[in-house]
Amino acid sequence: MTDSRQEQPRAEGRLNLEALAPTAAQADRVMVSVMNRVRHEDESRIEQADILAIVGEPRFALLAAAAAAVITVGSILGLTRHAESAAPPNPVETVATWAAQQHVPTNAELLMTFQGYRR
Repeated sequence: MTDSRQEQPRAEGRLNLEALAPTAAQADRVMVSVMNRVRHEDESRIEQADILAIVGEPRFALLAAAAAAVITVGSILGLTRHAESAAPPNPVETVATWAAQQHVPTNAELLMTFQGYRR
């Protein structure tokens, strides 16, 4: 195979990389590959549209609404239970109980009593 390209004089300190340039056959193979990928992406877009049509059905909308309602109710119940159990203890009564029982409180007990930390 002979190359019809003409040799150009090489500038000082530069490499001649023209030998790495793609041939017409290589460029055609790349274009065929790109076009095949584009066609495949068009087919997958059609599949995605079909999926969106299925999800858009009323029963799936009702299911999504029911799931959102369950999550909302669960969050509300969880937060109200947490707020009821988060009532801070009376520090004076707690210390009086510790003194009557001769109990030496741990650091965690002190933090929960005086700083409002929770377990």
